[in-house]
Amino acid sequence: MTDTICKKKKRKTNWGKIGFMTTMFIVPVLNFLIFYVYVNFDSILLSFQNAKGDFTFENFLWVFREFAGKNAVDDHLKEALLNTLLIFANSFVVVRIITLFMAYFFYKKIIGYGFFRVLFYLPNILSAVVMVSIYDGFIGPSGPIYQILERLTGVQYEFLYDSRYAMKALLVYQLWVAFGTETIMLASAMARIPVEVMEASVIDGVSPWVEFSRIIFPLIWPTLSTLMITGLAWILNSDVNVLLFTQGKYGTYTISYWMYEQVFVFKSLWHASAFGQLCTIALIPIVWLGKALLERIGSDVTY
Repeated sequence: MTDTICKKKKRKTNWGKIGFMTTMFIVPVLNFLIFYVYVNFDSILLSFQNAKGDFTFENFLWVFREFAGKNAVDDHLKEALLNTLLIFANSFVVVRIITLFMAYFFYKKIIGYGFFRVLFYLPNILSAVVMVSIYDGFIGPSGPIYQILERLTGVQYEFLYDSRYAMKALLVYQLWVAFGTETIMLASAMARIPVEVMEASVIDGVSPWVEFSRIIFPLIWPTLSTLMITGLAWILNSDVNVLLFTQGKYGTYTISYWMYEQVFVFKSLWHASAFGQLCTIALIPIVWLGKALLERIGSDVTY
């Protein structure tokens, strides 16, 4: 009698675990099937269709004409590509170098590091709308920077509304908001370095620069290279909230905003899908070559 009751309880416990695990897995699986498999499959089909649903290669030809500036309605794709690559270079090189040094600053726990860690991570907590409003408030016509420059030079610098300065102003905004998750990840990678290694460097009397470049940098290379490879995969998604700032005006078109405009303004899902397929084809060798190059530069480190 007792054995029978125990077996029933065991069956109930097993079914409870199965139900719990199923519930935990079903959401990410459905998310993957709907928002990745279905969306990408549908995008491929759309790239080979026209508005009537007929099979065609015209969408790809339209994209090439767009690059050549031969489309009468919209010829911003070349500008968008150049701006996107500029934003990517700013993020991939300038921001990453500053991020490395900031992570080292946090790792060494220099005076004030706690305050600056919160300060630099703040843009990742606040919404993009709030950050754009703050930045626009600083450099806009009613902002302190605008007022100071006008009094000093007598010139009205409308940074976000002048094609000479708009893109530069957005790059500065990127420098302001780019520090956050990556800084914490690199600082965490530095924190994993064995204490014995760092104590040995102190005993040897190495300078901070040698410590950073010869000891810390090689040891965190696997983390850094992974972040760089991920960054390469997002080259054409590089953006600085152009939709909220300028809506592509004053020479600030980006690929992301161009895609948004194709879908929501021109209702041209077919052209956007065709361009997406071409981007995928172009990015595969870039990411592969980048990964191979980064693996040759550094090596995996275990400790």
